[in-house]
Amino acid sequence: MPVKLEDIAVQLASGYPSEDASAVAAEFVEALRIILPALAEKAEAARHRVGGSVEEVWKAIRGDAEASFQAALNEVARVKVLYVASKFMNNTAVGTMITQVALALAAGEEV
Repeated sequence: MPVKLEDIAVQLASGYPSEDASAVAAEFVEALRIILPALAEKAEAARHRVGGSVEEVWKAIRGDAEASFQAALNEVARVKVLYVASKFMNNTAVGTMITQVALALAAGEEV
């Protein structure tokens, strides 16, 4: 079963301090939609370079992924973009879920 952006956003929102988890999740979905094209390109290149699992691809791209999040800063609150970026880079579960969606996007699947 493919991972959905909404599922990732709900997981991110569950750990984010806010009174309105659904509004925060919606902002996280927006941030993910903005950054996914850049991450998809990096993930696809890494998959060709390192092959293997989604986790191996995530490990290959997480170090230089920060620049991919820059575009979201114009549309989503900075603190929320930084939260998503931090979770992507430092949390294996979240990072691999986002990477899985990025790879699906790179493969031409609808996300």
